[in-house]
Amino acid sequence: VRVRAPASPAAAKPPAQKNIAFVIDRSGSMSGPPLEEAKRCVMQIIDSMAPTDCASIIAYNNRVDVVAPLQPVADRAALKALIGAIGAGGNTALYAGWHAGAQSLDDIAHGTGISRVLLLSDGQANNGLTEPVAIAAQCAAFATRGVTTSTCGLGHDFNEELISAMAQAGGGTAYYGETAEDLIDPMQQELDLLSVLFARRLRLTV
Repeated sequence: VRVRAPASPAAAKPPAQKNIAFVIDRSGSMSGPPLEEAKRCVMQIIDSMAPTDCASIIAYNNRVDVVAPLQPVADRAALKALIGAIGAGGNTALYAGWHAGAQSLDDIAHGTGISRVLLLSDGQANNGLTEPVAIAAQCAAFATRGVTTSTCGLGHDFNEELISAMAQAGGGTAYYGETAEDLIDPMQQELDLLSVLFARRLRLTV
């Protein structure tokens, strides 16, 4: 079975608005290069977004902080300054951090734009809900409401089981890398493709 979109119209439509919740793991296990590369990756993506695209910034360890509520990325310098100030320490309430990012997009997800949580973490959840199956189920529930999830596993000892399960259930993609350069190109390709989707939430019943 092949599902194909119709031919593109002669008059190209403007790209769909992207609404991205960047969820950054700042726990102690991310200290050093993993956190710095995660921050650098987010900054590079923000630089590539259109001024009318929207972003929220969530940082978590055992506590979740909304560093920046959902807003247009017109003032990139201000957003990047907030990201640069994020420091590491504490335990890893991964589910709570991801959930805060998903909730920041929930109200806008029913519009015509694309709403996606981008979680950057080593996946070493040890605070609050930690069971991969249960967390993945929550990712799937938000995906049915239009908020999808992609994940970025950073460092040498990331939890591949959890990172992969969240992305698969959340309708997104799981990435792995040690530097921003490892992540930025495939992530940017994904975001570009999201902007020109013809149809979403397709279901085939046989």
